[in-house]
Amino acid sequence: MSSANILLNSYKWVIVARWIGRFAGIISTLILVRILSPDDYGIAAQALFVLMLFDALSHTGTEQFVIKQKEVSDSCLFTAWTLNLILKSTVGLCLFIFSSSIASFMNEPRLDAVLQWTSLIAILDSLRSPALIIRKRNMDFRTISTIDISSKLLTVIFTITMGFILRDYWALVFANIFSSFLIVMISYFVAPSNLKLTLENVKAQFKFARGIFVTSVIGYIRAKLDILIISKKFGSSATGHYSIGQEFSILPYTEAIAPLTQPLYSSLAKIQDDSAKLKNHLFKYLGLSYSLVVPAALGIFLLADQIVLILFGEQWVETTPVLAYLSFLMITFVTNGAYKIIFTLKSKFWSIGLLDLIGIILVSLAFLLESLVTLEDFAVYRTVVGILVLSLSIVIAKLYINYEINLVLRALLIPVVASFIMGALILLLQSPVSSAIGVPLFSLLAIVFISAIGYFLIWLALSFALRNKHYIWEFGFQFAVAQFKSAIKKVKGIWLPTL
Repeated sequence: MSSANILLNSYKWVIVARWIGRFAGIISTLILVRILSPDDYGIAAQALFVLMLFDALSHTGTEQFVIKQKEVSDSCLFTAWTLNLILKSTVGLCLFIFSSSIASFMNEPRLDAVLQWTSLIAILDSLRSPALIIRKRNMDFRTISTIDISSKLLTVIFTITMGFILRDYWALVFANIFSSFLIVMISYFVAPSNLKLTLENVKAQFKFARGIFVTSVIGYIRAKLDILIISKKFGSSATGHYSIGQEFSILPYTEAIAPLTQPLYSSLAKIQDDSAKLKNHLFKYLGLSYSLVVPAALGIFLLADQIVLILFGEQWVETTPVLAYLSFLMITFVTNGAYKIIFTLKSKFWSIGLLDLIGIILVSLAFLLESLVTLEDFAVYRTVVGILVLSLSIVIAKLYINYEINLVLRALLIPVVASFIMGALILLLQSPVSSAIGVPLFSLLAIVFISAIGYFLIWLALSFALRNKHYIWEFGFQFAVAQFKSAIKKVKGIWLPTL
């Protein structure tokens, strides 16, 4: 099986797991936002921000190190597991000890007890079966997906139950702890492994970890610094609005594109010595990814007010501008994420660190800008920062690994043109469709369906017309045709035996 087919097969398993988990998660969220307040979600978001910041301090890339090796010994694997256990347990202990000080710094006394309970998550995450790393290295994402699906479905049931019983932020806190515990249990059932504490291979892993550690900490701070800023400037309720808006604004990316990151890294790691092939694979991936996130971003931007009122209710109306503007960050996440994989494989960690550091500085300026007085102001500013960092990552890739800027533009061309036409269609449809159908939810679904079909047909026509002009466009068209033929075969397989 070719590397492209292996990657696609792995992606299918990961995406199925993410879609099942996300569908259940969306149902859970849509129920809970009617029970819990923005303030409750704000407390939970603040706690997770602190937890993941501490977790980033313990991230040394042990998993990436193992996956990158051409051959993996027991010493290498169990050193990675032991090192991860030591670091995350230390992080959990520190979080417990300093919970009161952190709560005081964030001007939220309720965080003290929440952080003490949340510290358990860091320890639990370190106990997962080490065999999972080998499964990922071998691109056995069927096993990984089994764990994800099982844990998410059970966690959703637990979360909704706790929501109805507790009716406050503790439901979200206990749900996160339960999820981590469940994943550990299922990991040993699905991927059993003997355990061995050793640091025999620690020197080689620490050498690799130096770059990963710095980029991990800086990257997380850059990605989540906005939660800290909003907590300090606007309070827990605004943090709740922002966290929900942020989550749903990038949903197409997190559920359809982000799951491919691990299979993509594993796949590209196998061809890292072939620079031309590496570049070719990367921009094919970008072309397909843009084809999803560009129209999704524009669609969310144009329909944000309807989405919030219909799905969340009137108490969440302040979420609307956050949902609208942050949706464009999906484009930056796709691009920066892809380049960071290449920078990691080529051990150019300074590039990742530089990009993240610049992002941190720019976002931090929000503390000083007196003009940012509302969530909408901050959402616009955050989007502008994302676009600036995106531009810089493209320039760095051109200067230091000779990845041409025109390749990014080619990957963007068809999705952008098709999306603008789709956007015009949405604006034309909104009033007549709403008047004709009457029911807001059905009107929204109809607009989304019609505009999505319109976008796909335009995208397909442009891909067909330009397929002989460049390999990125050719691959996009061939991929669409291949998926269509595969779907037809499956339909025939289901119906023909019954005829």
